[in-house]
Amino acid sequence: MKKSQNRSYLPVIEIVLAYHVKLAIGAQEGLVNEARAIIVGFSWPNGADDQAKKGDLLQKVYVKFHDPHVGLVSRVTIDDSSEQEAVPIEPVTAKFYGKQGVTLQRSPLPLLPCWAATIHKVQGLSL
Repeated sequence: MKKSQNRSYLPVIEIVLAYHVKLAIGAQEGLVNEARAIIVGFSWPNGADDQAKKGDLLQKVYVKFHDPHVGLVSRVTIDDSSEQEAVPIEPVTAKFYGKQGVTLQRSPLPLLPCWAATIHKVQGLSL
């Protein structure tokens, strides 16, 4: 994954099951910014099992947080056969209004790759 030359965001990221991520939104409904999680499922448009065509965007990503208290209120059962519970994370839409009536819209998932942590982040974590 490459960062844009003059931006701090990742323009494209490939996510798969069992990928470790951290939440990138503020506290709401028991969700905490930078809470670590693992991806356990996806929800595609029209109930598809996979991306139907290039450019299709996920409706939801289901994650299981490492801390069992995070997302307690938002949990749903994602698979009837295994009764696995996870928290659905939906894209967050933001609109930007530019010059000459131009409107830009982004709908990123509020998840960041969780490759590593700083010494400050791991301070206080138990081994």
